[in-house]
Amino acid sequence: MPTKIAVSWSALLTAYAENGKLSETRAIFDETPGRNIASWNAPMTAYVPSLRIDEVFDSFCTMPSKNSESYTVIVTGFVNVGMLDEAEKFYSEMPVAVRDPGASNALISRNELENAFELFVKMLKRVAVSWTSITVGFSKKRKMKESVYGFEKMPQKDDVAWQQLFLGFRVMENTNKLSTGLLGCSEMVQSQILSE
Repeated sequence: MPTKIAVSWSALLTAYAENGKLSETRAIFDETPGRNIASWNAPMTAYVPSLRIDEVFDSFCTMPSKNSESYTVIVTGFVNVGMLDEAEKFYSEMPVAVRDPGASNALISRNELENAFELFVKMLKRVAVSWTSITVGFSKKRKMKESVYGFEKMPQKDDVAWQQLFLGFRVMENTNKLSTGLLGCSEMVQSQILSE
């Protein structure tokens, strides 16, 4: 029965946290008997969108144990408030076994391209968001060869990746830096359609 009780309390905490009810989330957390890792993660997750990094950090530091979600929440929290050095510090101190694509993606999406690419290369598991983030980063910096290479290596191409690649080619064409901008994109689209 204790497991069912812990799951019920965690579900209640998560519901309040996901709806931004911060004071209620904290009150329920304080009342939760036999807290488990999910009950510790719920208030931290609630604080991130409201940019309450102090509460996230305090919760993280007092947790008796941590999992990949705990680290992802703290890294994402620091990234969201622009504290990239702290985010990178926690990321580098994360046990490799709990490195989660979410924590990596948070850093990739907000970091300088060179650092983002280093993180991308070191990722143990890359998901669609990881591939899209790095491809979009290259496209925004007008590094179209790298963007195309990343795009071609993507296991699944999503709408955001296609859109950013197209925009990158379009800007290059408009600035006369890549005279075959749209032609290159058009050829990629045709080859993608033929391969499906």
